Formats: sequence, C-alpha cells, structure tokens
Amino acid sequence: MESLLEKIWFQQDIRGEKMRINLRILLMLSVLLGIISLSSCNSLIPSEKKIPAEKQCTADADCVPDGCCHPKNAVNKDFAPDCSETFCTGECAPNTLDCGQGEVRCVDKLCTAVLESKGDFS
Repeated sequence: MESLLEKIWFQQDIRGEKMRINLRILLMLSVLLGIISLSSCNSLIPSEKKIPAEKQCTADADCVPDGCCHPKNAVNKDFAPDCSETFCTGECAPNTLDCGQGEVRCVDKLCTAVLESKGDFS
C-alpha cells in the first residue's frame, strides 16, 4: 500500500507533466499563428506586382490611349496598339478620350483615362 506522501508526489508529477505538455502545445500554436499572421500581412501590402504590366507607370508620359478609335482607357506606352493602318471616323464619341474629353494619366502607378465632363461632343 502506497503512503500518502507517495500518492501526493505522484499526482504532482502527473500534473507537472501535463502542464509541460500543455505549455509545449501552446508554444507550438503560438509559433504557428505567428507564421500565419506574418504571411497574411504580405497580401495586405500594395504591390506593383498586382498591377498588370500593361497598366504600370511611373509618370504620365508612360501612358497612352488603349485603342486607336474612341479609346476609353489607357495602357503603358510599351503596350500601345499599332494604329498605323487604322482609319477612324471623325466622330467625337461620348465617354471616350475623343476630342479632348479626357486625358491619360499615371495615377497611383496605374495608367488611367481621366474623362472630363465638358458637355455634349456628338
């Protein structure tokens, strides 16, 4: 028959071992959560990689209209369409870059058409 002292010592040893195991699990979970948190932070940081190459710019001069006739947007000049054999009508189509209704600009490293409301151009 075990003495009372042996029973107490044995119970403390079991509790201590359980605490060590629980602390190890807690530490591993903390490290895992830290890794997940750090990796997810990268997706929150804006990156030029998210802007397609044909839309990237650093200055307004990097951008040109995205089409030959009645363009509605802008692209990087390296991706400009070849309009050498294109004939366009003289129409000033609404909501396009036709007839000075807007201009191409580099806005937040993105080639963009900035359309202005100047009335009816048709």
